[in-house]
Amino acid sequence: MSNRNSTLNALSGRTRNMDLGGQVITLAPLSMSAWAEFEQWVKDRPIADAKKKCEDFPESFHERIWEAALERSQNITMGSKEFNEEMETLSGLNYLLWLCVREKHKVVTIEEVDGWLSMGNIEEFQDHIIWVNGMDAETVNEKKLMAAKKAEKLLTKQREELVAEMTGNESSPGSSTDTE
Repeated sequence: MSNRNSTLNALSGRTRNMDLGGQVITLAPLSMSAWAEFEQWVKDRPIADAKKKCEDFPESFHERIWEAALERSQNITMGSKEFNEEMETLSGLNYLLWLCVREKHKVVTIEEVDGWLSMGNIEEFQDHIIWVNGMDAETVNEKKLMAAKKAEKLLTKQREELVAEMTGNESSPGSSTDTE
């Protein structure tokens, strides 16, 4: 599907109905204000994490914790790496699903939506969110595959470095010097 068609589908307001054990819910495309709300929710995550960390660390660490959290938060924008990664988390998917459902079911709470998600239906909900928002599923899947390959490379490199460190060698056989 071309980007133009994806945009037109999202603008056309296409919806998808899902049957959840007799309860039919309608997922609708997110409005720009709903995307902005999700972006703010993602920006708030590092701040919430910092608050928890400050409870566990001595006060002498608090300033550094807050500075790092504020920097992370300020760098999050729609389409940024951290924004996209958050869309893949369980809590991010739950929030996106709630925003998609809220467009047509104003009284549904995020807690109710959380009850709908299970390990058996996460992928189905992701597919529906992608579809109603006019995103290109192939592009989304390609990005997931690229991220998985990159993570695999990083883990392999870390494993090789750990083996080298444990054996006292600076480089282990087959170690890679590739960096990305």
